[in-house]
Amino acid sequence: SQIPVYPPGYTVEDVLNTAFDQLRAMEREDARKMPIVAMTANAFLEDIQQSKACGMNEHMSKPLDIDQLQRMLARWLSKQNRNA
Repeated sequence: SQIPVYPPGYTVEDVLNTAFDQLRAMEREDARKMPIVAMTANAFLEDIQQSKACGMNEHMSKPLDIDQLQRMLARWLSKQNRNA
């Protein structure tokens, strides 16, 4: 299956979803650089470390904190703008 990539190029995945492996394996440069956010009810330090070890860039626990999400997106947008 093909995973669409839409600007600005973010994806939020449940930590148990392995579709992001397919995204990272694509030969497209944007697929390798796209920030992936783990969205999960698991909030322990070990869970965060597991998300990062799997290749996810951020870890957000449920229930979603909109302010935290906005700060995280602003950080990644700022990084992308500096690298553009």
